[in-house]
Amino acid sequence: MEKLSPECRKLAEAGNYYEAWKESQKEGRGTMADQQPWLSYAAIDHLDRFTKKDMRVFEYGGGGSTLYFTKRVAEVVTVEHHPEWFAKLADDFAARGIQNWTGRLIPGEDGVPQNASIGDPDAYVSDDEDNKGKNFKAYASAIDRFADEYFDIVLVDGRSRPSCTKHAIPKVKRGGWLVIDNSDRTYYLDAFRKILSEDFEPVLLCMGPTPYCTWFTQTGIWKKR
Repeated sequence: MEKLSPECRKLAEAGNYYEAWKESQKEGRGTMADQQPWLSYAAIDHLDRFTKKDMRVFEYGGGGSTLYFTKRVAEVVTVEHHPEWFAKLADDFAARGIQNWTGRLIPGEDGVPQNASIGDPDAYVSDDEDNKGKNFKAYASAIDRFADEYFDIVLVDGRSRPSCTKHAIPKVKRGGWLVIDNSDRTYYLDAFRKILSEDFEPVLLCMGPTPYCTWFTQTGIWKKR
């Protein structure tokens, strides 16, 4: 059994994050309005402590996390699959005058392998109802144009997460962080148990309160050795 991280121990404290969570449920609150990632509070705490101005971040899936990172790091690269959402983000960021963001719209393409498994990193499929039958190879591979160990943080919070994780792992700098949201979905990680145990140190692996949700979620964070 894995030892509890400091963040997990904090979650055991009575009432931890309750006030922040209660405020997040109010009308008008949301990840874009609050300019914060839609991740567990423990994960946000970790990022608050360790992000620095000279860092580079890659994220699969944009939104409040993009606004959060552009205020804190030197470079943010986002790949997004949803055309309408991407257009909204691009307009918003342009209106804010954000200069350190690069966004790429890469929708899923028609055609998936027969009997493709959602947990297979080489299948490039999504379990999202709106994207069934779509192939996300180009989306997951968008990070490949960067050198290995280029990014201090890679956030996997979009489509075809096992496939994105496969492409993300070599791009995380040593001493940097791989962040996978909803990592309690075991099929996201099944193909990576060995490499995560050998090349990464688990930092955060526990269920906890999350803004805008009435249920607990798990955001996994691993530090590359």
